[in-house]
Amino acid sequence: MLCLSWLTLISLVSAFAMCSLAYTAQLIQAVEGSVGAESFLYYSYADPGPLIVVLKSISGDADLYVSSSTKTPTYIDYEVKSNTCGVDMLDLSDMKRPVYIGVFGSHAYDTTNYTLYAYRIDGGVSETDDSQFEDRNSIPQATHHREPPDATETNESSFWPFFEFLLTLLEFFFQALL
Repeated sequence: MLCLSWLTLISLVSAFAMCSLAYTAQLIQAVEGSVGAESFLYYSYADPGPLIVVLKSISGDADLYVSSSTKTPTYIDYEVKSNTCGVDMLDLSDMKRPVYIGVFGSHAYDTTNYTLYAYRIDGGVSETDDSQFEDRNSIPQATHHREPPDATETNESSFWPFFEFLLTLLEFFFQALL
């Protein structure tokens, strides 16, 4: 069984590597935050174009609930969700904008710390656009915004968002196999 899991992982990594030759991921925004047990924090994203969101729980366990019609999606009222134990990832490319993103804190932890990443995939909106999540929470200290790397930095640092995306994707697949 373990061999099959490793073969599956290798196949997935190979498939992603082949796809990554044709597509690139650009980090648009990274938002760090904390959410309490059985609570939601909300964000919205209005820019059109291919978009993948990745939610990485730093401590605890957070889940994603997304809607293009409900401004405050919940675990009952949503269009798409990812509620894994680990890294959550959703492709929102085909959803109508704006999209409303709810980050839910698991009941098993008093507080969950997380980073929510937004990646534009090959051929998104123009580079002159200043895409950002809009923090929809009433508590301003709930999130800390971190700007994406400057495009004028050295070549090594300009590749970091893609490698970070790849590592997050690998972690997601690895946890799914366990």
